[in-house]
Amino acid sequence: PQHLSSGLGVEISHRDYGTDCVLYEPQTGIKWSNIWSTLFDEFVIAHSLGWWAKALLIRNTALLWIYSVAFELLELTFAHMLPNFNECWWDSWILDVAICNCLGIYTGMATAHWFDCKYTNYNWQGLSELSGLVPRASRSVQQLLPYSWTKLDWMVFSSPQRCIQSLLVVAVFLAVELNVFFLKYALWIPPINPLNTLRLLLWLLVGAPGVREYYEFIQGETSSQVLGGGRVFHKLGTFAWLALAMTALETMISIKFGRGLYPNPWPRKVLVAWGVAAAAFWAGMAVWQLQIGRSSKRRHGESSSAQRAGSDKKAA
Repeated sequence: PQHLSSGLGVEISHRDYGTDCVLYEPQTGIKWSNIWSTLFDEFVIAHSLGWWAKALLIRNTALLWIYSVAFELLELTFAHMLPNFNECWWDSWILDVAICNCLGIYTGMATAHWFDCKYTNYNWQGLSELSGLVPRASRSVQQLLPYSWTKLDWMVFSSPQRCIQSLLVVAVFLAVELNVFFLKYALWIPPINPLNTLRLLLWLLVGAPGVREYYEFIQGETSSQVLGGGRVFHKLGTFAWLALAMTALETMISIKFGRGLYPNPWPRKVLVAWGVAAAAFWAGMAVWQLQIGRSSKRRHGESSSAQRAGSDKKAA
């Protein structure tokens, strides 16, 4: 593999972020060395930029926060397998979630909102129609921006079906992000390596249209109900299928080359916690669906009663 990069093919050591989580010592006071070593880690800025890009792809605050918290829970889940996931509680929930993720999510959503306003009225004016260097330079820069921009209304909490459909996007994103760490660990890929950057760019090129295609696919059913016609998008788009295939391929590679690398057994508390969470989730979905069914029957009964009352009045 060294023909791809000189740093490949050599076993590497992975940093364990949870070896020393002490923030305060009675004798010396605040232990600034632990704080500074975490704050000035080379991945802190990349972390925020990554969440900014994810916000531009997903464009929904609720889904992004579900994604953010879910990934931290997955880090706790796989901490017995990957040293990188062994983090201090304040590193995971304060630095990662409350600071880096929050900064990336809200700046990304602000950028998405700016695009929403920017493309309400598209500027069709050409360079030849502008006078002056500054207007022409500004118009030239605008040529690099997207031609169009669609606001994604996932309607996460409109129904159990739509909620599960929206959460599938989060599940794929989580799988893709987990594969990064398992591939690096199993294939001895250093954290700072061109392959990681190329993979990220590839996923950006595939993920951006893939998310849009999946959104149009699940949105097509809602649109058909509103328009009274057939399903608008009856097939999942090419990039969405490609993203699923890439996720499956990376997962299979991680499993194949990771055999024998994870001798520690699954902690019982992890299995119990996820079992309880799964049972609670599906129970909540079932109760939600039952409530919708009862509300629908009640509205149908009230409508039928109103129609019968109107018919009786006409007959009288």
